Amino acid sequence: MTRPLVLNSYQQNILEWVLHGSGNAVVKATAGSGKTTTLVEIAKVLPPDISTRFLAFNKHIAHELQQRLPKHVKAQTIHSLGLSALKSAYPWLDGIRPEAGKYARLAGLALRQGATSGDLSADDFTKAQVFLRDLVRYAQHTLCDPADLEAVRELAIQYNLTPPDDLDLERLCYQAVPKVLRVGAAAVRGPEPSLGYEDMLYLPVRRKLPPPRFDFVLVDEAQDLSPAQLELTLSALAEGGRAIYVGDERQSIYGFAGADADAIGRIVERSQATMLPLPVCYRCPKTHVRLARQIAPEIEWAPDAPEGRVDWIEDRHLAKWLRQGDLVLCRYNAPLVRWCLEMLRQGQRATVRGRELGEEILRIAKAAVRRGRANPAGLATHIEALLAEEIGRIRAQGHDLEMRARLEEARRDLYAAARAVIEDGLQRGLKTYAELERHTLALFDAEQNPIVFSTVHRAKGDEADRVFILHSEAMMAAYAKTPAAVAGEECVQFVALTRARRHLVFVRQAKADEDELPEFSRVVS
Repeated sequence: MTRPLVLNSYQQNILEWVLHGSGNAVVKATAGSGKTTTLVEIAKVLPPDISTRFLAFNKHIAHELQQRLPKHVKAQTIHSLGLSALKSAYPWLDGIRPEAGKYARLAGLALRQGATSGDLSADDFTKAQVFLRDLVRYAQHTLCDPADLEAVRELAIQYNLTPPDDLDLERLCYQAVPKVLRVGAAAVRGPEPSLGYEDMLYLPVRRKLPPPRFDFVLVDEAQDLSPAQLELTLSALAEGGRAIYVGDERQSIYGFAGADADAIGRIVERSQATMLPLPVCYRCPKTHVRLARQIAPEIEWAPDAPEGRVDWIEDRHLAKWLRQGDLVLCRYNAPLVRWCLEMLRQGQRATVRGRELGEEILRIAKAAVRRGRANPAGLATHIEALLAEEIGRIRAQGHDLEMRARLEEARRDLYAAARAVIEDGLQRGLKTYAELERHTLALFDAEQNPIVFSTVHRAKGDEADRVFILHSEAMMAAYAKTPAAVAGEECVQFVALTRARRHLVFVRQAKADEDELPEFSRVVS
């Protein structure tokens, strides 16, 4: 299937609104609906004497769009917009390179100044530093009041952050958030200015520093906006200016990264936006769209969509089915890591997406190696002990049952992935941590056209001819009981169901009962 050279009726309605409507709009663009084409066409019909800006989620998208946009429309990231506001207020920042580790450094300084014990171990310090850095980051993205300690604690729960083992040290981290934010903000104006990436979003909003303003603003991936990003984009509107936000609440799966789970609703509320549908999917064949309709009844297939193919297999047959260029999705990390290792053993090119997962695995491996110096073969036992300690800490934190189940599930998944990597390394005869580190990081280096193993979250925006949904019977997280949690899981399912161009394969564990299969995976093509 190809996206149409002639715009469909929904796209024509959107252009009609741009030319003759008023106010702001949200375009609800389903998966594979040609939203980039629609955005480019909007830019083309806007006259050159109207100042227009396209705000993209990352540099890659901004660069790609700039090649297609008319010359009078510039594409930039939301971070870049915020940086413009900062440079306008603080001209000395021009030429200052952003410091990626600014808030990790400031978190470390705060801990050294606040810790009462001089014998803080390197492991305890590192855990606390990462925890405090992440608390600060989420406070910046969510515009949380850092003086409200209960709200700061909620950030740790909401974003599944791992606190240090010591309760006094954990308490110190919560109390240090306001100070780190103050010091970070002051450093932008200091004698040796330092600038972090989160500063570009947070400071213009908190300090009400206006960015450049435009008559018309186009915003992509609106469902993934954090509260700070939304406020920054709204502040870029000139007096009487208009904005069009393009996104899909069905694909809102980046809450863990600071995005507002109800970003689309918040945009409509804040900007009084008109809702405009864009429901035709040009990526997926009819059989896949029928599956997706169980979650998103509004999605439509393209007029020339083929029937497509859907299969169900047991995981014991997976290796025979996989070939180069396939995309394998799963709700969890551990099965992806295990299957990637298996395909590598069979001589296939394969990779796991997400280098940060590799770094987390190495953190666990390093802790296990320290405990098991005298008996490297017993590392798996040490991993189980480390996991038991983490589960104990989670249970001692007083979370409600749903949150506790979510946190425990995430830790068990991560530790299972770590155990799979370590056991594979031992089978390969690796003797040192350095060898294990090289072996682990190699799993996460993408090669040309490999079999890609990815969580659904990391595959958003991807597509492939053939997509496999691994452990499809477990796509709905067991802890999802509340309406909000179920809605979040349905978004994950919807993204998984709409990645394949031709062939979708549900892969269930051999022991899974047919009755355990979720409704979306029982639909017959």
